Amino acid sequence: MKKTAGILCLSLLIAQLVFGENDRVIQQADSLIQAGAFEQSVKILKNAVNAHPESSMLYMKLGEALGRKSGNDFEAGRMNQAMTGVNQSFEALDKAIELDENNVAARITYGVMGLQVPVFFGKVKPAVQHLEKARSILEANPGESNLESRLLVYRYLGEGYRKQDRTGEAEIVWKMLLAISQEGEQARAAAAGLAELQKTHVKESERAGIVPDTEDIQKLMKTGKEYLNAGRFADSRLVFEKIMSIDEKNTEAQLLLIQTLSGDAQRNYDSRVYENQDTRTHLAFDLVREMRKGVTLDPENQTLKLQYAMTCIYMPFFVGKTDEGITLLETMSQDETLPDSLLEQVMFGLGFGHMKKGTAYWARLVQKDQNAPVSQAIYDWYGEREYTTGVIPDRNAVKISFHLGFMDELAPQTAVWIEDREGHFVKTIYVSGFAGNAKEKQVTLRSWGEASDFETDGTTAASMDWGSHTCYWDLTAHDGSKVKKGVYKVWLEVSWWPTFRYALTSAEIEVGKKNARIVTKKEPFIPEFSVEYLR
Repeated sequence: MKKTAGILCLSLLIAQLVFGENDRVIQQADSLIQAGAFEQSVKILKNAVNAHPESSMLYMKLGEALGRKSGNDFEAGRMNQAMTGVNQSFEALDKAIELDENNVAARITYGVMGLQVPVFFGKVKPAVQHLEKARSILEANPGESNLESRLLVYRYLGEGYRKQDRTGEAEIVWKMLLAISQEGEQARAAAAGLAELQKTHVKESERAGIVPDTEDIQKLMKTGKEYLNAGRFADSRLVFEKIMSIDEKNTEAQLLLIQTLSGDAQRNYDSRVYENQDTRTHLAFDLVREMRKGVTLDPENQTLKLQYAMTCIYMPFFVGKTDEGITLLETMSQDETLPDSLLEQVMFGLGFGHMKKGTAYWARLVQKDQNAPVSQAIYDWYGEREYTTGVIPDRNAVKISFHLGFMDELAPQTAVWIEDREGHFVKTIYVSGFAGNAKEKQVTLRSWGEASDFETDGTTAASMDWGSHTCYWDLTAHDGSKVKKGVYKVWLEVSWWPTFRYALTSAEIEVGKKNARIVTKKEPFIPEFSVEYLR
């Protein structure tokens, strides 16, 4: 959503494609979009589609306007509005294509936007499909008037292929673009894409020695097991994937591949997230896919079937497997031959799965109106759980206590940090794993990022969830030096997902003279926040 250059170019190209249908409204909306008046353009277009529900082009332009508005909301930190707008944008584009399957502008808009939103929206595959259709339409009607549109399609189709690891196709389509034109924004993007592919090829050649150059499955199995036992999951994955490419029915290799992916998935966020913010997302989908293959290869393996069902339930909501996991567990619960030890886990999984679905229903209620009486009832029901982070000092420290009063479908991203009285950053006390590792590549905690310049001070840890939490500041700065006596401000920032609820609060505390305690005002998502100086 932060990438706007492609959308700007796209808007200008589409203005040429749509001329002739509802000209006045579309041109007016275009002018507003170019002027940054996204709210007004969306309002005008919503009125227009209500008056002309048969117009594919109006729905297309509404989808574009909603997408541009979402990008602006994201940049301004209005996360909830941004995500709602993204979904509405794709709904409008789907409607435009439903009304006219040959609406090239709608397909291009969907394709460009679908590749720019985060992977968890699940839009990469349909984006590529829409771009491929747009390509076939444009190539069937070649001409100078379609040239810029074709270049745009080639550029983003290459990007889509790259995201799908179809690097050969990405290389072909980008070279096609450069054969037509070696100047302009699209050509520069294609050249940059080819350069990145070359870097990938170099990395692959550097790793060539990891996988033995043999098709002897016994030798490969021995090497893969050695990597797996050493915790070298990336390397063992390559070996077991090679075995499966040789013998797709090798159950042992498939189970070891599943074990490899599971081991990798159990790790916390690490530096890989900085290089690719979708690392964990891809891993989630890969694990579910390979476990499904394992169940197919070994259908009588009840333990594996249970593991697959539980994985479906434990996976983040965007993997979309919760219902499948529950259905499989319900079937297993009716199996009279199932050992009690497995049946107990099946029943636990069913309880967890239904609780997860219940959480999703409650999250949607809070998302609709966080101040409604029913939302307050949800906060009250969650009650309190207590956690302490870090070492507990006896004295000469600041105790920071807070209660996260809301549970979303995923644990939130949270940061606690210190600033001096003048607003200068002093130290990060705690930051959630994804935010701390992704840093500026995908900002989830904007205020912490701006204050700290993403300095984690080694305090990155697993995400906190609802309940009462306590952590301590040892009165040192991020460089390890002791701070001077004086007034400091403790900040707490929390961002929940996928409802995109958000909270930011702070409290000042005087360090050095005597014991002091500050309690801030209550708010729905943080009903308790206190800071105490322990002398």
